[in-house]
Amino acid sequence: LHDALPIYIKSIDPTVRAWSQDWFLIDGDFIITYNVPSLVQGKYDVSIQADAFSLNNAVIEVSIDGVKIGGLIDLTKSGNATYPFYEFQLGSVSFQKYGGHAIQIKSMIPGIFKWDFVHFKPSTN
Repeated sequence: LHDALPIYIKSIDPTVRAWSQDWFLIDGDFIITYNVPSLVQGKYDVSIQADAFSLNNAVIEVSIDGVKIGGLIDLTKSGNATYPFYEFQLGSVSFQKYGGHAIQIKSMIPGIFKWDFVHFKPSTN
């Protein structure tokens, strides 16, 4: 059962290491889908940034347009006390035409997910 709902968080604390001091928070067993605005055709290196410094965090799997990318991501052990938000490099994806795309994040082990951003960087390879 996927019953968790995301909550938007905006911090006024300038020491928060999330980009723009905001993120989505979701806790439990979840599937969240975000429709990315239109991107120009081409190859992109994809990453996501999330809090990765709590034993209560989820283990997640990411898909773009229904295709898994990056393997399992364990959000319990990549951040630290100073920089809890960590950018995970997922790999590369190629888009054949200009258009929108769907990124889906699914909890494989339920827990907390503080999602900061997804980044599509034009690939130089």
